[in-house]
Amino acid sequence: MTAIKQQIRFCATDDGGHMAVATLGKGPPLLRAGHWLSHVELDARSSVWAHWLRELSCGHTYIRYDQRGCGLSGAAPASLSLEAWIGDLEAVANALGLRRFALFGTASRSPIQASNESDAGAAPDSPQPR
Repeated sequence: MTAIKQQIRFCATDDGGHMAVATLGKGPPLLRAGHWLSHVELDARSSVWAHWLRELSCGHTYIRYDQRGCGLSGAAPASLSLEAWIGDLEAVANALGLRRFALFGTASRSPIQASNESDAGAAPDSPQPR
């Protein structure tokens, strides 16, 4: 299978860690909350994930990242709390300069999505899902 063309970069976290971030497609940003079953480089060549990447990047800039401790990202953080996962998502949004974005959360990352949606009235300087 031919790999999907994407850009991979790394962003820093507040506690000095780093995460791999992949972007593909053009259009309004669609940010997928990281999960434990990802490798942004290999997923683009996977028969399991490639069709999802193609569909989710149609009409969007689809952004995904490897959760820390997975794929190309650095070691897992000391805390595996919801707050740490939200901090990682915010680090990605901030690194890409996203002010507003659609947020996509699956399986164990759905609480991140729900938490960010409930914080939509948070500080104006915080990245916010649309």
